[in-house]
Amino acid sequence: MRKILLMAAASIISAFCWGQVPEMGPSDEIKKFDWMVGEWHSKTVWTMPGMGEVKVESNMRVEWDGQFLRQTAKIDFDGMIMTELSMFGYDPYKEKYYSSSFTNMAPTPRIEWGTFEDDTLVMVSEPWQIRGDESVSRATLVKVSDDEIKFKLEFKYGDSWTVVSDSVFKRKK
Repeated sequence: MRKILLMAAASIISAFCWGQVPEMGPSDEIKKFDWMVGEWHSKTVWTMPGMGEVKVESNMRVEWDGQFLRQTAKIDFDGMIMTELSMFGYDPYKEKYYSSSFTNMAPTPRIEWGTFEDDTLVMVSEPWQIRGDESVSRATLVKVSDDEIKFKLEFKYGDSWTVVSDSVFKRKK
């Protein structure tokens, strides 16, 4: 009889604990980007101050990873390859989107914070090191359709922003 009572108590405690498991999926704020899941491609030209024009081809994969969207990218700068892994989420306390991005070209991650309004996501980085220089970047993504994203990348020089790339990503089919 004692064994049966112990098993019943364990079952009740277990059921109570499982009912208290926190949500492990994406928040409603992140689910707004469900349409981005898939593979994307872009060919464009970047214009960096002091470097001139560089042909750039980008391939990006976006997938769910628990509460985050994981983005992996391979960016070919006319033969120089950059890889990047980004985790994109939402901070309900700050009411802002954020991402942490790791590249093979920087010893520290790029941390970005942003807002989303009218199909436009604007993310601004905290200062970070890239190839020995401190940089601040701003990325603007505009949903054109479920299969097309406008992407503008800017770097801050002094008090002003300089457009480096204004491109379009298309979904691979």
